[in-house]
Amino acid sequence: YNKYSQLQQNDRCKNIDDAVNILRAEIQCDKNKVKHLSDKFGCTSVVSFLRNADMIGTYVFKKYSNIFFGEGDFYKTDEIYELIEKSRYKEKTKKMMKMLVQLSSKHGSLQKAFNKLEWDRVTRNNVIKKFNKLGVSPIAIPLRCKYDYFKNPLTLALNS
Repeated sequence: YNKYSQLQQNDRCKNIDDAVNILRAEIQCDKNKVKHLSDKFGCTSVVSFLRNADMIGTYVFKKYSNIFFGEGDFYKTDEIYELIEKSRYKEKTKKMMKMLVQLSSKHGSLQKAFNKLEWDRVTRNNVIKKFNKLGVSPIAIPLRCKYDYFKNPLTLALNS
């Protein structure tokens, strides 16, 4: 979420201008996920988990941001359709990709689009991989937005 917009809602907030251009992402993990991450990164205590927090956070952010919006950059619907058409994918694949873009735009959520399409996990993953290869997110920028392009937040966050 946009940290600056959030802070503007709090009248008592000081130094609000420090939050300009900050996009904040929060990924919440339940107890089992924290245990899994502790084991994966060889953490034997809370202290060692916190020492590895940057590495763990990067891993979690990479893994889950890909699920939320893919690895590609964001474009408006027409541009996404054009990039799909220019690809060498089969017509069936192109049609599936366009359906996903249309529904994610209509419902404002990739997850809601997948729910409407009722695709199995393998199909979902394969379609997302196609978008990733194109360097395009299946989530379109709204037509009313004054910007035509946004770089993927994962790229921005990890290259800062």
